[in-house]
Amino acid sequence: MKTELVWEVNPLSSLLHGVETLLSGRSCVEARFSDWLRPVVEEFQLLVANYGIEARPILEYGLGLTATTRQARELAEVAVAKSVALPAHHPLVSELAAFFTVQEKGLQKLVPGLEKELALRARPLREHWEARGPGFLAEVARLTDETVQMPRAVVLLAYPFQGGGGGSHATYNAFRLEPLLANPEDRLPEPLRLGWLLSQMNLDLPRFAEVLPSTSRERVPGLAMLRVAIAAGATVQWCEDSTGTTELALATWLPEEADRAATAELLEAWWRTHLNSRPRFEVALAGLAAMLEQSPTTGAK
Repeated sequence: MKTELVWEVNPLSSLLHGVETLLSGRSCVEARFSDWLRPVVEEFQLLVANYGIEARPILEYGLGLTATTRQARELAEVAVAKSVALPAHHPLVSELAAFFTVQEKGLQKLVPGLEKELALRARPLREHWEARGPGFLAEVARLTDETVQMPRAVVLLAYPFQGGGGGSHATYNAFRLEPLLANPEDRLPEPLRLGWLLSQMNLDLPRFAEVLPSTSRERVPGLAMLRVAIAAGATVQWCEDSTGTTELALATWLPEEADRAATAELLEAWWRTHLNSRPRFEVALAGLAAMLEQSPTTGAK
């Protein structure tokens, strides 16, 4: 099956991606980005806190929704409805829509020509992906399950505040990606990172998600598909299939994993078991969740 990628440039994606960057405790590559985003994040948190609501659920739905709308009002209505079940006439919706509109204009002023720049940044990545991406995905399906591959996904191009950030929004068949003009790490080319994000998308299907404890559903897909992506990437000459590459990918893509050496060793042991026994992939995912939970150094975060 061929996966169609739709490359979307939406300034609202970049705005909310910037907010998520600081809310998640990540750093911006330039101080001017942090300086601009800090009061934006504070205003966003205060706006929703005035109604006794947490910021993160609205942010998470909003990020995914930028794959479907470029309108601030629609984004606010749907994000609020889905995250906290408030109606469209609730005052939070109007306030949030106004916030999105004003801050989007501020971002366009901070980064003139934002949409054109993102499209240009994405061009070499698209060319590399179109050349080897289909082979990568075919190998992912062979190593895991055919249903891991999806027919269509939206790539939300986000301004590179982090110098290599991204995230999955599986509910909307979308994932967020900062397009970079050069590989931050030569041993982990950017098309491989794209493939890793894309390969996680269908793991929210019930057959995969329901075998995982609720505490593991966010963590396990990223870790499992990191190891799968390295194996598949090696077949299209994007990387070396090794423990060293696994540890490097953890440090680069999942910096929140504290004990990376121990996690890399655990992933290698899990992967060897998977290749030797080839269980159904949902069984393999459940096995990885159990290994992580039982490990004294890599247990639930």
